Formats: sequence, structure tokens, C-alpha cells
Amino acid sequence: MDISKPDISIIIPTYNEQQQLPVLLESLSKQQDISIQIIIVDGGSSDETLLICETFANNHNGLLLNSRASRPAQMNLGAKHADSPLLLFLHADTTVTDDRLLITAVQHFRQQNKVTNQGNMAGHFSLEFYDTEEAHPKGFYFYAAKTSLNRADTINGDQGLMISTAFFMTVSGFDESLHFMEDARIATKIFEHGEWFTLPGTIYTSARRFVTEGLVERQILNAFLCNFNHIGLQRFFELAQSAYQSQTDTRALQMRPFLGAVTQLMRELGIIKSIKMWYQVGAYVASNTWQLIFKLDCDRHFKMGEPAAKVTPRYLAQFDRYFAWFFRLSPIKAITGILTFIWFNSLWIRYQK
Repeated sequence: MDISKPDISIIIPTYNEQQQLPVLLESLSKQQDISIQIIIVDGGSSDETLLICETFANNHNGLLLNSRASRPAQMNLGAKHADSPLLLFLHADTTVTDDRLLITAVQHFRQQNKVTNQGNMAGHFSLEFYDTEEAHPKGFYFYAAKTSLNRADTINGDQGLMISTAFFMTVSGFDESLHFMEDARIATKIFEHGEWFTLPGTIYTSARRFVTEGLVERQILNAFLCNFNHIGLQRFFELAQSAYQSQTDTRALQMRPFLGAVTQLMRELGIIKSIKMWYQVGAYVASNTWQLIFKLDCDRHFKMGEPAAKVTPRYLAQFDRYFAWFFRLSPIKAITGILTFIWFNSLWIRYQK
């Protein structure tokens, strides 16, 4: 091993994170038996974030970079300055409680790549939430339990992304065409070109945004974002981008602009293409029926008081084996599309009030 290179380069994008960032930096400074390079890429913070970063960089041989306010652009810039062939992307509101989390994860990552001998693998941690204010306990439990899975649309940036520099370049890094959805898009590219696996250990993230925005509203918006990303309707994101930008300062999520973007999209597509769109939406929703079944597994373990990361997908395994094929049938996709269209219109009426 080249002792001049750190074991891992950790890239943290920041923007006005004076409250959360110090907690993460302190936890990283306590990591044992591993050499790390910490690269902080700031997107133009106006609070004390830069002072915190500068102080940390001077005391811990870290690196502070400046970028435009775009998380994918910030993380791509950080990757270009990494000294290690192994990268870890973390959000600024992440918390690490295990002082040996990184060395254990890096060893596991190397072992997985050694077994496959391909190098086209990426890892993520299981996730737990703090700052939930005891709101929607089952909802956050379900969210956390899904992060241990390696299925489509269960992997996001809050879970961290560990990936080799070489594979990161193979998938062309983060998509900078939007200032959001970069985590979902790189997750899809990794599924297409390689394999995901769950790293040992758990990291923690603040639920502040979910609580402030409203967990139900955030779930609805995430469903729209993942859906239109999956079916490749880029126009939705062009229409929704201004609405998403207005949510930079976390507050109650305004659903009308996003629902309006869908309505505008249907006007532009016309009747025939809109019908095709809702069929594709139905196909995507039908393919995610497994989440309803996994919720049963989560409810069972929640009642038992077990950690979300320990949920055993017993019901989900039975669903995958015996029933998943049914939801791939064209008539079922069509029916699901119709039901989803009805649901959308009910939302439109609800959020007009």
C-alpha cells in the first residue's frame, strides 16, 4: 500500500451548515486505525460554515474548496481533488457514532471487490434518523429499514456512497444537469454498470427536513421525482426545477407547484402521449408494490422493538417468489396507471385548498 495516500477521501458538500457540520467533522476526526482525507466543498455559504471549514482544514490537514451552489457539481469537484483511490461522499448533516465505522467499512469494501475481482461495486450504509421529534415513528422506521436493501429507489445520498475513483469515472460522476436527484441518478447508473452492497455499520441523518416539510408531502414528492426519473421524462424536471429551488430554505413543502408541473406536462404532451405517460407511470408504480409488502415486515419488527437495520424481509421474500410476476402483466400496469391518475387528481383537489 502506498503510505503517502490516505485510505479514503471523504467528500462533503456544504451550504449554510453551521449547525450540523461540526458534529460530523468531530466524529470523523475520532475515527481509529485509518488515514482519511477530508474534502469540504462549499457552495457559497453565508453563515459560519466557511469559518468552521477553514478551522477544521487547518487543524486536520483537510482541504476546503469553493464551488457554485450545486451539490452534484460540488461533489464532482471534490472527487477531482481526492488523493485516495477510494471515495466516500457524505452529507453535512450526517452523524457517525462508531469510531471504527470507516476502517470496518473500508476493509469490507476491499473484500467485496476482491471476491468479485471486477471493481464495479459501490457501497452504502444503513441509515437511522435523529431529530424526528417523535413524528411518524412508523414512517421513519420504514424509511430507515429500506436503506438496508439494495433495490431500485432505496438508495439515496443520505446513506453515503463509497466507490472507487475508477468506477466513479466509469459512471461519469454525478449528473450536474439538475441541482437535485443526483443521488438517484448515480444510483441508477451504478445498477446499470455494476452492483450495490450494504456496508457494515449505521450512519445517522437529521430528519429536520422531513419533519419541517411534512413526511407525507415529502414522500409524495419523492414518488413523483423517482417516477419521472425512471421513465425518462426530463421535461418534468425542467418544469419542476424552479419549484424545487424555492424549497432551498426548509419549510412546509408546497405541493401545488409540483402538481402544476405534471398538469403542464400533460397539456404539452396531448391526450395520446399523456395516456402513454400514465401507462408508464402505472408500470413503475406496479413494480413498487413490493414496498407495501415490506411495510408488513417493518410493522412486525417495529412492534418487537428491533432496530430498523435488523428487519428480516420474510413477507417480501414470499412476495418476490410467488406474486411479483403478476404486477408485471400489461393489464395490471394499465389498471395501476388509471388508479394513479385518479390519485393524482385527488391530490390536485386536496392541495388547491
